[in-house]
Amino acid sequence: MLNLGFYSGKNAPAVRLVPTRLDRMMELMALLLLVAAWVLVLIPYFKGAIDTERWLTSMILSTVMFAWVAWTGYMPVRLIKFPVRVHEGNIVIQYLYATRFGRVLNILLQLCCVSSVFYFAGAYYGISYETVKWIFLVVAVLFMVAMIVYYILAIHHR
Repeated sequence: MLNLGFYSGKNAPAVRLVPTRLDRMMELMALLLLVAAWVLVLIPYFKGAIDTERWLTSMILSTVMFAWVAWTGYMPVRLIKFPVRVHEGNIVIQYLYATRFGRVLNILLQLCCVSSVFYFAGAYYGISYETVKWIFLVVAVLFMVAMIVYYILAIHHR
């Protein structure tokens, strides 16, 4: 379930949107970030620069979260809670905004995954922990901006 507000999509008409080129590009970007994170963590691991196994738990968790959030782009309307009441006149645009927000969220989660790789293998890549903290802060700010933009658009197109 994607919980973005108080209003359920259970009684809304069924909507099926075909993903656009932008949607596919966003999905591909998230996938490429996940693959890059795996590659970036496996290189120092096989060279013996990472001796802890915490990275494996983090990467598996990132992969599971990628799959779950990628599914939100195809989630049925009845499983989404919207910030505004949905009806026949606004269900298409509200569903589009919710699925796009899910895709943006997936990109931001994979940016966090890449950042966590730099946390584990920062010494190998010559990246300080201070830089990693700044990367996490930038991703958190981008997440807040994405949330604000989503809610402004959703409320504007009631």
